[in-house]
Amino acid sequence: MVATVPYTFNMFLASHLPALARLHDVTLLANGSVEEFDPALRERCDFIPIGIAREVSPRSDLRTLVELRNHFRREAFDAVLTMTPKAGLLGMVSARVAGIPTRIHWFTGQVWATRRGLARRTLRTLDGVTAGCATGLLADSPSQRAFLAHEGVAAEARVTVLGDGSVCGVDTRRFKPDRSARQAVRRRLRIDDDAVVALFLGRMNAEKGIPELASAFARIAGASPTLHLVLAGPDEGGREGGREGTMRGRIEPILAPFAGRVHMPGLVRDPEAFMAAADLLVLPSHREGFGLSVLEAAACGIPAIGTDIYGLTDAIVRGETGLLVPVRDEAALAEAMRTLVDDRILRDRLGTAGRARVLERFTRARLEQAFIAYMTDALGSGPVHSPA
Repeated sequence: MVATVPYTFNMFLASHLPALARLHDVTLLANGSVEEFDPALRERCDFIPIGIAREVSPRSDLRTLVELRNHFRREAFDAVLTMTPKAGLLGMVSARVAGIPTRIHWFTGQVWATRRGLARRTLRTLDGVTAGCATGLLADSPSQRAFLAHEGVAAEARVTVLGDGSVCGVDTRRFKPDRSARQAVRRRLRIDDDAVVALFLGRMNAEKGIPELASAFARIAGASPTLHLVLAGPDEGGREGGREGTMRGRIEPILAPFAGRVHMPGLVRDPEAFMAAADLLVLPSHREGFGLSVLEAAACGIPAIGTDIYGLTDAIVRGETGLLVPVRDEAALAEAMRTLVDDRILRDRLGTAGRARVLERFTRARLEQAFIAYMTDALGSGPVHSPA
């Protein structure tokens, strides 16, 4: 399996791949060191470092293409599975050149979905090349599959969605209602027990809708004195007057009148505790492959507000587990937030339904089983292990 960095394996496949490795020899290729992998992956899987770069670099990418082809020919893999756009393009092209019989790419969202003009056409074409070199395709949501078909990247019949969507599902032993975690996080952030907490958890950048969220909060905060906003995640910057800056610097002027009720703890290592501490999750993204954080919040009994885009329309059932609003619509976002802030009964009803849906359809065990079944079918054989 090929990905750009070890984080992809750790984040999405730390249980799937060790399970697959009980049946098959599994080798991971990424730009990093073995120490960067989750312990379960280090124990069960082999590792080959590659020089793949996240940024576009024709010279470097060509070297990586040749490097991958050489690895594939030397190791004579039965299958190559790729994830992330760059790894998908280079991995699928090199696997086809190397004659690997089973070539699978996993789409988890399209970076060009929010682009326009030449950039959109170019990136969409490259995804089409990836799909054309693959013998099998996965997508992490039904609506993403439909989007790929609509955009001409791949016929809908060629794309498989495991279960009801998502890559890895939710670890419901970790993400669950937790009163002690709720109290601990609120004490850490100095938030009263009776306050209403709206949480964003993810990468803080413009494509996640952070500017709209800040403006929406400012619209309603004056009339909702118990409302707090928690923005948890790494600051990936923003543009102000054509210059690069931090996202925090961009939104602080908007939030300044309510500074005591806005909390930015940065990257957090215990997202489940922050979700347990919240009353609602807000994810006003411009693009998403699926929106796993919505399901994780739902597992904690927390309803979500998301944008009406592919991926999130699979993660949120409108009016049943959360609310959906148009993209970049600050007024609609503010109104949805006001609705949930003011109506605790509605929050509880949506949160209860969301948790029940996760437990029925999106558990990690269910997605892991679906992945193993898919790979077993794709390989068309029983266990394949190297001789002792």
